[in-house]
Amino acid sequence: MLTEEHRETSSSLFTTLSTTTQAFRVGGTVSNDILLTDTVGFISRLPTYMIDAFKSTLEESLTAALVLLLIDASEDMRSIRIKYITCMNILKELKANGSKVLVVFTKCDKVMGSEEAISQIADDLGVQDAMAISAKTGYGIHKLKSIIVQLSSRKKD
Repeated sequence: MLTEEHRETSSSLFTTLSTTTQAFRVGGTVSNDILLTDTVGFISRLPTYMIDAFKSTLEESLTAALVLLLIDASEDMRSIRIKYITCMNILKELKANGSKVLVVFTKCDKVMGSEEAISQIADDLGVQDAMAISAKTGYGIHKLKSIIVQLSSRKKD
Protein backbone atom coordinates (compact mmCIF):
# COMPACT_ATOMS: atom_id res chain seq x y z
CA MET A 1 0.00 0.00 0.00
CA LEU A 2 2.93 2.34 0.60
CA THR A 3 5.02 1.43 -2.46
CA GLU A 4 2.26 0.02 -4.70
CA GLU A 5 4.14 -3.30 -4.73
CA HIS A 6 2.02 -6.42 -4.52
CA ARG A 7 3.63 -9.53 -3.05
CA GLU A 8 2.38 -13.02 -2.51
CA THR A 9 1.02 -13.61 0.97
CA SER A 10 0.08 -16.85 2.63
CA SER A 11 -0.22 -18.41 6.04
CA SER A 12 2.15 -21.13 4.84
CA LEU A 13 5.69 -21.17 6.21
CA PHE A 14 8.45 -19.52 4.18
CA THR A 15 6.16 -17.70 1.70
CA THR A 16 7.56 -14.24 2.49
CA LEU A 17 11.04 -14.87 3.84
CA SER A 18 12.94 -12.72 1.38
CA THR A 19 13.80 -9.19 2.42
CA THR A 20 12.81 -6.57 -0.14
CA THR A 21 13.51 -2.87 -0.44
CA GLN A 22 11.24 -0.54 -2.40
CA ALA A 23 11.22 3.20 -2.98
CA PHE A 24 8.48 5.29 -1.41
CA ARG A 25 8.30 8.47 -3.49
CA VAL A 26 7.82 11.72 -1.59
CA GLY A 27 7.06 14.92 -3.43
CA GLY A 28 7.23 13.30 -6.86
CA THR A 29 11.03 13.35 -7.28
CA VAL A 30 13.58 10.57 -7.04
CA SER A 31 15.80 12.71 -4.84
CA ASN A 32 13.15 12.58 -2.14
CA ASP A 33 12.67 8.80 -2.26
CA ILE A 34 12.55 6.99 1.06
CA LEU A 35 13.63 3.38 1.07
CA LEU A 36 11.32 0.93 2.82
CA THR A 37 12.75 -2.47 3.70
CA ASP A 38 10.36 -5.31 4.41
CA THR A 39 12.00 -8.01 6.52
CA VAL A 40 10.66 -11.41 7.48
CA GLY A 41 7.46 -12.01 9.35
CA PHE A 42 7.10 -13.77 12.66
CA ILE A 43 7.74 -17.49 12.70
CA SER A 44 7.77 -19.49 15.89
CA ARG A 45 9.77 -22.60 16.79
CA LEU A 46 12.63 -21.97 14.36
CA PRO A 47 15.99 -23.70 14.65
CA THR A 48 18.67 -21.51 16.25
CA TYR A 49 20.70 -21.16 13.05
CA MET A 50 17.67 -19.67 11.24
CA ILE A 51 16.97 -17.24 14.09
CA ASP A 52 20.57 -16.04 13.87
CA ALA A 53 20.19 -15.53 10.10
CA PHE A 54 17.06 -13.43 10.64
CA LYS A 55 18.81 -11.37 13.31
CA SER A 56 21.60 -10.53 10.89
CA THR A 57 18.98 -9.31 8.42
CA LEU A 58 17.39 -7.16 11.12
CA GLU A 59 20.76 -5.70 12.17
CA GLU A 60 20.93 -3.94 8.82
CA SER A 61 17.76 -2.00 9.65
CA LEU A 62 19.17 -0.55 12.89
CA THR A 63 20.46 2.54 11.10
CA ALA A 64 16.96 3.37 9.86
CA ALA A 65 15.21 6.55 10.90
CA LEU A 66 12.14 4.50 11.77
CA VAL A 67 11.39 0.82 12.43
CA LEU A 68 7.79 -0.20 11.89
CA LEU A 69 6.75 -3.20 13.97
CA LEU A 70 3.64 -4.49 12.24
CA ILE A 71 1.30 -6.66 14.29
CA ASP A 72 -1.86 -8.34 12.99
CA ALA A 73 -4.59 -6.95 15.26
CA SER A 74 -7.09 -9.57 14.10
CA GLU A 75 -5.23 -12.36 15.90
CA ASP A 76 -6.06 -13.47 19.42
CA MET A 77 -4.51 -11.45 22.24
CA ARG A 78 -2.24 -14.30 23.35
CA SER A 79 -0.63 -14.50 19.87
CA ILE A 80 -0.35 -10.72 19.66
CA ARG A 81 1.36 -10.59 23.07
CA ILE A 82 3.82 -13.39 22.20
CA LYS A 83 4.77 -11.76 18.89
CA TYR A 84 5.12 -8.29 20.36
CA ILE A 85 7.25 -9.41 23.32
CA THR A 86 9.43 -11.62 21.12
CA CYS A 87 9.99 -8.88 18.56
CA MET A 88 10.79 -6.27 21.19
CA ASN A 89 13.20 -8.66 22.93
CA ILE A 90 15.02 -9.26 19.64
CA LEU A 91 15.21 -5.52 18.96
CA LYS A 92 16.57 -4.94 22.49
CA GLU A 93 19.10 -7.75 22.02
CA LEU A 94 20.23 -6.02 18.82
CA LYS A 95 20.46 -2.75 20.77
CA ALA A 96 17.88 -1.02 18.57
CA ASN A 97 16.88 2.47 19.60
CA GLY A 98 13.41 1.94 21.09
CA SER A 99 12.39 5.51 20.30
CA LYS A 100 12.65 4.65 16.59
CA VAL A 101 10.14 1.78 16.84
CA LEU A 102 6.55 2.52 15.88
CA VAL A 103 4.03 -0.24 16.54
CA VAL A 104 1.51 -0.49 13.71
CA PHE A 105 -1.53 -2.69 14.16
CA THR A 106 -2.60 -4.07 10.78
CA LYS A 107 -5.85 -5.58 9.54
CA CYS A 108 -7.87 -3.27 11.77
CA ASP A 109 -10.78 -3.72 9.33
CA LYS A 110 -11.17 -7.25 10.75
CA VAL A 111 -11.44 -6.05 14.36
CA MET A 112 -14.90 -5.29 15.74
CA GLY A 113 -15.09 -1.81 17.26
CA SER A 114 -11.61 -1.31 15.87
CA GLU A 115 -10.61 2.02 17.47
CA GLU A 116 -11.50 0.91 20.97
CA ALA A 117 -10.19 -2.62 20.40
CA ILE A 118 -6.85 -1.38 19.03
CA SER A 119 -6.54 1.04 21.93
CA GLN A 120 -7.18 -1.83 24.36
CA ILE A 121 -4.57 -4.03 22.65
CA ALA A 122 -2.00 -1.21 22.87
CA ASP A 123 -2.85 -0.65 26.55
CA ASP A 124 -2.57 -4.39 27.29
CA LEU A 125 0.90 -4.42 25.71
CA GLY A 126 1.97 -1.19 27.41
CA VAL A 127 2.54 0.50 24.04
CA GLN A 128 2.48 4.30 24.22
CA ASP A 129 2.71 5.26 20.56
CA ALA A 130 0.88 2.96 18.19
CA MET A 131 -1.39 3.33 15.22
CA ALA A 132 -3.82 1.19 13.27
CA ILE A 133 -4.00 0.62 9.54
CA SER A 134 -5.86 -1.48 7.02
CA ALA A 135 -4.25 -2.21 3.67
CA LYS A 136 -7.63 -3.50 2.50
CA THR A 137 -9.63 -0.32 3.21
CA GLY A 138 -6.77 2.20 3.27
CA TYR A 139 -7.57 3.24 6.83
CA GLY A 140 -4.60 4.95 8.49
CA ILE A 141 -2.33 4.67 5.43
CA HIS A 142 -2.20 8.44 4.82
CA LYS A 143 -1.30 9.04 8.47
CA LEU A 144 1.41 6.36 8.34
CA LYS A 145 2.88 7.92 5.18
CA SER A 146 2.95 11.31 6.92
CA ILE A 147 4.76 9.86 9.93
CA ILE A 148 7.31 8.15 7.70
CA VAL A 149 8.00 11.37 5.79
CA GLN A 150 8.21 13.44 8.99
CA LEU A 151 10.61 11.08 10.76
CA SER A 152 12.80 10.47 7.72
CA SER A 153 13.21 14.20 7.09
CA ARG A 154 14.26 14.63 10.71
CA LYS A 155 17.06 12.10 10.17
CA LYS A 156 18.36 14.14 7.19
CA ASP A 157 18.69 17.27 9.35
